[in-house]
Amino acid sequence: LHKIVSNADLNVLPEASPGERNVQVSKLINISPRTSLPHPEWTVLHDAVLIRAVTKHGWIDKQETCSAIGNDKTIKWGAPFEVSDQAGKEKEKPATPLEDQAFQADYDELYGTASRALNFIQKLNENFVEGVPPT
Repeated sequence: LHKIVSNADLNVLPEASPGERNVQVSKLINISPRTSLPHPEWTVLHDAVLIRAVTKHGWIDKQETCSAIGNDKTIKWGAPFEVSDQAGKEKEKPATPLEDQAFQADYDELYGTASRALNFIQKLNENFVEGVPPT
């Protein structure tokens, strides 16, 4: 693994970002389409990040190594496994009145459906209890 990372790092400038470095590692990884993935959105870039994490912390066959990788804030997994700073900024924008109105309409519809389902289940529960023979 160290050799893969070293070879990949030779193809980038010394001031390259970790993301650019991971792209170079990912180019050296051949994945069979039949290989199962740990997550449906896992990519070769995530493989590259994992390889770098293993070269930093060690093999993932021990719980303490997995914990060290999981707790290492310098490891940037990327979407969908971490929230970016940009995502937080997008959420800070206030909703427009039209967006608020659409949200409220969706909420009201969902609340109405959930209320009907609750009433149905409560009535079903009452009848179910009445229909159970005493033991």
